[in-house]
This record gives sequence, structure tokens and C-alpha cells, in this order.
Amino acid sequence: MQMMLLLVKNPLNSTSNSVTIESEVISPFFTMAFPSVSNSDGEGISSEKINLNIEKVLSYGFLLNASEGHSYSGPLSIVLEDVITQKQIQVGAKIAHEDLVAGEMKVINVGQVQSSSLKVLNKRSYKWMVMGEKNGVPFNLLENQEDQYYVTFEGSKTTNQEYLTGIFDTQSVENAAQRVVFDGAQWNILGENITDVVLYGVDGKQLLSIKNNAKLDCPCCTSNPPQRASLLCVGTTMASGSHKRL
Repeated sequence: MQMMLLLVKNPLNSTSNSVTIESEVISPFFTMAFPSVSNSDGEGISSEKINLNIEKVLSYGFLLNASEGHSYSGPLSIVLEDVITQKQIQVGAKIAHEDLVAGEMKVINVGQVQSSSLKVLNKRSYKWMVMGEKNGVPFNLLENQEDQYYVTFEGSKTTNQEYLTGIFDTQSVENAAQRVVFDGAQWNILGENITDVVLYGVDGKQLLSIKNNAKLDCPCCTSNPPQRASLLCVGTTMASGSHKRL
């Protein structure tokens, strides 16, 4: 069995642009924040369920109205967050700069997107997010909205393996887990400085999560051993996270 040791990184990390923000996002930032999706003819379609086989090209946007006492100036992007894996997928182009002022209705549009380029899973639920940046760090402007919006897709050609591969950027890690053995009842992770272990299935669902207190060997018992486990994430004292593809 060939395995690779990798370091988990945020796939949406980005360099800093000029950003100003005049209030912290504690109370709801918007009095209105509603996703908008239209087809190649400019006709609006449901933002809750999208068939990528029928709609080959889609335009994505958001109708926004900042609340009193809130304003934002800086880059914006529309992101879909997988409710199971928390994988974040940017939709369309990033807007280099936008000003959001209280009481001023804004429609942001990230342009047309080829449906075949949108790497999502069928029937998986995704949360709509509008991402800004503060000091170069992305944050969700919709985090404290009372109404959160979700979308599911049909007709996607993305496979589970392809989807999981895109969750993490990669970097080699020393002194993390060296060997993984599954004996039919439990996983045994052999290595030094292991603190956390998380096992995911091929569909991205978390199967188990344990703390290990930096012991040398780490057994991971499961009552129903997965036949097709795909991803094993291992936290160590030497790195914030690593994972082995099984």
C-alpha cells in the first residue's frame, strides 16, 4: 500500500490587498443578503438546487444591503462551503475591490462560470458565503446572519477521489506518522509526536476523531471498520496537521 504524508493548509489562503473595515462582524452585517443564480439567457434559476447537466453556463451573484453601523471596503468573493468537510470552493472571479455602505443596496456579480468547471458533489449541501479579507485573512461576511442559505447540485461529473484530492494543499512533514496498518479491526499509526487522528471515508464524511497525547503508537478502533477509507489526518507536535491517503 503506497502512502503519502502531507500537511493540511487552507486552500483559500491569499495575499493581502488594500482593505479597510469599519466594524467587527458581531451583529448581522446585512439587513439583506440573498444569493442570485442566472442561466446563459439571463433568466433567474433556483439558488437552492442546481442541475449542472441542464445549465451549462451560470452567473453567480449576491444581493447585499449592509446594516446600520456596518461598512466594508476591499476584495470580495463568493464561496460554497461543504457542510460535511468544510471544503471551500470559490465560485467565479474574485472581485478586486468593492465598497459596501449601510443602507445602500449592492448587487455583486462574479461573472459566468462553466458548469463543468465547478468541482462539487451531487446531493451534497453547500453553504453560500461572501468572503471579505481583513489584514489578508479571509472571513465570511455572512457569518452572523440569522438566515443562512444552502444549495445542492445534480449532474456533476466530479468523483469522490477527485473531490478529496482538492481539499488540501501539500507539503512534506518530518517526524509525523511513519506507518499505518489496518488489521481488520483497528488502525495502528506508528510514529512519534502523534497528538490527533481523524479518519475520513471516500465521500468525505468523518468516521472517527481521537486525541492521542503524543504517544508513540496510536490504535484507532472502529465498531464498523470502513472498507474504503480514503483519508487519514494526523496531527503532531511537529506540525499543525498532516494526512495520509490510503
